[in-house]
Amino acid sequence: MYSRICIKNFRGIESLDADKLRPINLIMGRNNSGKTTFLEALLLLGGATNPQFATTLGLLRGQRLVGGYPDPVWRPLFHNLNPGTPVEIRGYWSEQRRERELQIFGQEASAYADSPGSSPAGEEGVAATAQDLVIGGLQLRSKDAAGNPISANATFNPGSGNIEIRGVFRPDVVGTRLLSARATPTPAHDAQHFSSLLKKKQDRDVIEALRIIEPSVQRIEVLSESSGPSIYLDIGLDALVPLAVCGEGMVRLFSIILELIASRGGVLLVDEIENGLHYTVMPDLWKLLSGLVDRHEVQVFATTHNDDIIRSALELFAGREGVFGLFRIDKRGDRHVMVGYSEEAMEGVREVHFEVRG
Repeated sequence: MYSRICIKNFRGIESLDADKLRPINLIMGRNNSGKTTFLEALLLLGGATNPQFATTLGLLRGQRLVGGYPDPVWRPLFHNLNPGTPVEIRGYWSEQRRERELQIFGQEASAYADSPGSSPAGEEGVAATAQDLVIGGLQLRSKDAAGNPISANATFNPGSGNIEIRGVFRPDVVGTRLLSARATPTPAHDAQHFSSLLKKKQDRDVIEALRIIEPSVQRIEVLSESSGPSIYLDIGLDALVPLAVCGEGMVRLFSIILELIASRGGVLLVDEIENGLHYTVMPDLWKLLSGLVDRHEVQVFATTHNDDIIRSALELFAGREGVFGLFRIDKRGDRHVMVGYSEEAMEGVREVHFEVRG
């Protein structure tokens, strides 16, 4: 479990420290304060030897790679869009003496390489000299638990138009999963992961979760269709019901629990956990998450804007010291500060009910 996270020069964050992290961590803050960026930093740290995540983050934010150099997707990873300043992310894992660390460096593309669909020199019919380098590659530098350096690369190949990945297997990897607020898992993705749970007879936790919203759920099936495998629910009708046609809350809850179980021994990141969920559901969800986090040894980080979500968590975890952490990210000028509430402060928020969202 992470006890502390330090971030430097990542997206809009020049420097940010988060300390005294718990098994379940709820992060709040105003729009554009850095909540999602914090989760993304944790994903990159967990996959420190897999450069593919650096591109995946851009895709989750709605960016697209359509031929040409991936500079528009990679450049926003660097603070002030400056690839000359490397990204630095450090995590202090409670069972390890040495902190886990990751540095990301931008590598310049050749100014003479032919790129399909675009040119690093500028738009068609325009000649210009650019002070900033065009990013044609990323280098990820990290260290294993013994302190040995590890390097991995993502390099754009102008000839094929593909990004070539060279990673390194790391046995002490912290399995990390991110549920985005903007992009939802595909039915095929959910079906594949749920199938693995069925094989291990671990589907009961998912069924119990869905019953928070729909008490009549009896079982969950994976059925093959022309478009691929899909999830179906037995809710006591004459036929099974596709999960995809159920309410957004059912789909979101299914994904949260599925990804949590799949994150066993690692970290689950949930951006805007309240999406699709009615506030009356949250007390039962926190109760369920509390049991699953302990059973599957998962650390959870979730973001929210919702005051009802915060209140329901404070009510459930009242008196359970060391289980739940409430944090607020503030942007003060060019600086970011992540404030953690003590047990006494959280009790005061619960009793007095004053505004804490930032």
